[in-house]
Amino acid sequence: MIVLAILTNGKFRVNTLLLKPNNEDEFAIQDYRGLHFLDLKISSPQTKTTLISNTGVDGQQQQGPILYDSRTATANFFLETSDEIDFEAKCHELYNKFFHRKLIRVRQSNDIARCFYGIAKPFDITAIGYLDKTFSVEFDIPSAYLYSVARS
Repeated sequence: MIVLAILTNGKFRVNTLLLKPNNEDEFAIQDYRGLHFLDLKISSPQTKTTLISNTGVDGQQQQGPILYDSRTATANFFLETSDEIDFEAKCHELYNKFFHRKLIRVRQSNDIARCFYGIAKPFDITAIGYLDKTFSVEFDIPSAYLYSVARS
């Protein structure tokens, strides 16, 4: 069992994912027995440009502003279970934590001041042994931006 300890300098002993659904308390995903957060990978911003071609002119010209499209983030996990009943129960708990009708604030403890607001996509859980599983949760980030938690 991993115990999420906060050191005296205010940092977490292990990196964990912190989720805050709308109007609920923020919780550390590491708080669930047997669930281990591995890492979070956030894709680079994707540009949306409108380009026009002119006859007799090389290349294209930009028309209008350069905008940013949504991007994604992927959180990877390792899950330990004791049997099939425990596995099914943990799956239902995970689904209740990740899937909401509104955006979820997501941040990790090693970058505590930055967050994004995302929507979890459906995910599959893969067995790497009878009791050990892995899964990845991909989040759509509609705004394409990361934010300061303090809104500075």
